[in-house]
Amino acid sequence: MSDALVIVVSEETGAIRVAEGGGSPRPSPSRPCGRASRRWCGMRDWPAFLLALLVAFALWYSLQEQAPVVERSLKVPLQVVGLGEGRRALGLPREVLLRLRGPAPLLEGRALPVSAYLDLSGAEGEVVREVRVAAPQGVEVLEVVPARVGVVVEVEAQRQIPVEVLAQGPGSLPIPPSWRRWGRKARWRPL
Repeated sequence: MSDALVIVVSEETGAIRVAEGGGSPRPSPSRPCGRASRRWCGMRDWPAFLLALLVAFALWYSLQEQAPVVERSLKVPLQVVGLGEGRRALGLPREVLLRLRGPAPLLEGRALPVSAYLDLSGAEGEVVREVRVAAPQGVEVLEVVPARVGVVVEVEAQRQIPVEVLAQGPGSLPIPPSWRRWGRKARWRPL
């Protein structure tokens, strides 16, 4: 005995037969269709045909293998965008921790295309910005740690400082008349 259920729909006549318990359906007696009515011969049982088609589709859909949904945590480097030339951000974490949910084949792959970034467009001084995550379609971002990052954006500049040197004694080294200093503009004091 078998627990299978088989639905048989005849393409020619539209007849529906059901076989269960390991048995086979008996063929229905053939009905003659005249040449003029052949087109409509199988359509006299169209409600049953439609029902069988819907049941077959429902069975196919329910038995279709669906990828299991999993959660995964991973650390990704924090990228900075929009900082601009001559600016530097201080106090940035190197990476952030992401907790993601999505289809197992996508999340369990080696090269998961996920990135975390901080947009510092137009920022200067102390700012707090939200970490943004770019993830593929079908992947849900559950948590970002840290979700917000406080940084100091400073403008880097160059300044020439005049130097007056008094060298005494034999063998003194020549000293240039000025020095250049590179660094954060916010820490410079007037001379």
